[in-house]
Amino acid sequence: MRKKGFTLIELLIVVSVIGILSGLIISVINPTKLRARARDSQRIADLKKIQTALELRFSDTRNYPTSASFARVTTSLTSLSPGYYNGSLPVDPNGYTALYSCGGNYDYNYKTNAAGAIYVIVAKMETTSVDYETCNLVRNCKPAPDPNLGCNCSTLCHAVQNPF
Repeated sequence: MRKKGFTLIELLIVVSVIGILSGLIISVINPTKLRARARDSQRIADLKKIQTALELRFSDTRNYPTSASFARVTTSLTSLSPGYYNGSLPVDPNGYTALYSCGGNYDYNYKTNAAGAIYVIVAKMETTSVDYETCNLVRNCKPAPDPNLGCNCSTLCHAVQNPF
């Protein structure tokens, strides 16, 4: 009399095929890249929120908070918190805390001209497959505008600036 069921060899083959297929699927999905894209999306949303707060302040005071050199948003824009921004100012989702530099991983950085008439906020992006601009193509960073805010390197970044 023969018993019904699977042999050990058949079970091992099925388990190994499932393991190979799951490994292929995980490599196609690439969770590391998905997390980096999610952090980049968060950076874009954070910069838009800060830009909205800056424009609200500009509508009241007709200037932006001045910062002669690049400074982290959390230190240079503390005056926005009480009346124009609820809660604490956003920080980089990956924990970057460095000042703007062409080669480093930097936090959200803010700079204005001396009069506080133009500004730029930059954040470095982790992914390169999306069409981000290089910092030297941002209007307030190009060498042509007067004054140039000095973020003129070819690092991929997302920048927000005053709309004028």
